[in-house]
Amino acid sequence: MGQRELAGPMAQRPGRPSSSRNAVLQALKTSGELTVEELVRRTGISQPTVLKALGALQQDGLIERSGQGESTGGRPPALYRYNPRAGTVLGLEVELPVVRAVLTDLAGDVLAAWHWTLDLGLEAPRLLEEWLAGVQAFVTGQVAGRAPLQTCGLAVTGFIDQGRGVWLSTPRVPTLRDWPVERHLHAALGVPVHLLHQIDALTLAEAGRQPGQSEQPFLYFDVAQGIGLRLMRAGVPLTGMFGNAGLIGHTTVVPDGLPCVCGNRGCLEMYASARAFRRLLDELRDLHPGAALNHLGRPAELADALHLAGSGDPHARGLVEHLVRFLGIGVANAVNVFEVTNVVLGGFVSGGGEEFRRHLLHEARTRLQPILGRELHLVLSTADRDTAAPLGAARHALHHMAPPTPA
Repeated sequence: MGQRELAGPMAQRPGRPSSSRNAVLQALKTSGELTVEELVRRTGISQPTVLKALGALQQDGLIERSGQGESTGGRPPALYRYNPRAGTVLGLEVELPVVRAVLTDLAGDVLAAWHWTLDLGLEAPRLLEEWLAGVQAFVTGQVAGRAPLQTCGLAVTGFIDQGRGVWLSTPRVPTLRDWPVERHLHAALGVPVHLLHQIDALTLAEAGRQPGQSEQPFLYFDVAQGIGLRLMRAGVPLTGMFGNAGLIGHTTVVPDGLPCVCGNRGCLEMYASARAFRRLLDELRDLHPGAALNHLGRPAELADALHLAGSGDPHARGLVEHLVRFLGIGVANAVNVFEVTNVVLGGFVSGGGEEFRRHLLHEARTRLQPILGRELHLVLSTADRDTAAPLGAARHALHHMAPPTPA
């Protein structure tokens, strides 16, 4: 299985959180250094209750004194800040057959990363056992010598019931039905587990990469084997009943077009996803066995095809133009629906480079109302796909983390 440092005990599950302590902790996590008076204003909690919460949080090591604020005439007030070294967080992404994991501190900085592959030929119960064993091996190895594990974020594909912590299904494992993954993982690790969809995790990771990004609404496209979409507004991704709001890859762009795995025909992801790109590449190779495209590695990277297209190769140019055309349709459709003009593209197209981005921006603008087209701002994600979703899952868990209460 994997790689990197490590071995150690699992943290015990935190007790029931105090709402006042949690409010004080969240204020310090999001605002940096604050005085007692500032905490009272921000939380709406009385000063005695804030002082009691601060004492408990200091005892737990989750906050610390960081100096003195400006005096308003008397003794300078004490400043308090969040202590990111007080615990660790596990972020997991299950994109079967691959599982990716990161361990972070409480500030979201990566301490270790790992990934491994599961055997999809296993029956669902055995597959779950192998997955949990891999997770436990990673955590046992990584937590040793570090602050205890406090919480875990788990990102999965398919359909979920986030309220119940249940993974309902995924097309990659037809026998997977109604897995109570939060309960199983909590039993293995002894910490709270927070389930979310993979694209939510990717979107949260993207928001965390740019200061202030999560405050501005933006659309995140995950152009991978399929095509997912998330609207991020006020720091919260728009989900849905089963975690799949924004399945733009299954919107129709060619009536009666190619059959899709979802049962429909002419879906966007049949024309603009990584799977579609490689299908078209193979078709061109069959039709033109002497073409330069045949010398690209398998699977070919978009950047390689773009290089050939830029050098004048007609087959590569046609392939890229096809991708840009249909992806431009998808971007324009989403912008028209949500009237959000900040767009981030992740997945395999993120390696397309500046020329690809400009072509795609032009294509999307030609399909938008002029006022939206003028405001359209499109960027390619620079996130590392091997750690982006686990980091987003950890960020999700951190947001929901409450401090432990004393026994």
